[in-house]
Amino acid sequence: MIVSVSNDTTIKIWNPSDKYLCIITLHGHSSYVNIVIKLNNIWIASGSNYHTIKLWQPEKDYQFLETFIGHKVSIRVVAQLKRLNCIWVHRQKY
Repeated sequence: MIVSVSNDTTIKIWNPSDKYLCIITLHGHSSYVNIVIKLNNIWIASGSNYHTIKLWQPEKDYQFLETFIGHKVSIRVVAQLKRLNCIWVHRQKY
């Protein structure tokens, strides 16, 4: 699967085995989505301009699980720290 994020606040999942058709569109962010990563081969985490990170579960039709709130500026990077089993986020000022 291929995952894309957009300024239209959505995340799209594409199937390369089926002519790259979009198989699902995830809604939940209220602003631009900047980043998406896969965590522990289980979840997908996405970060947005609206200072939030959202967690999704692909094995259950990309079910929304949780929103992480606490940043005061947009999310630009989300990374997994394997030994600590947590995620790290960062926003670069331009």
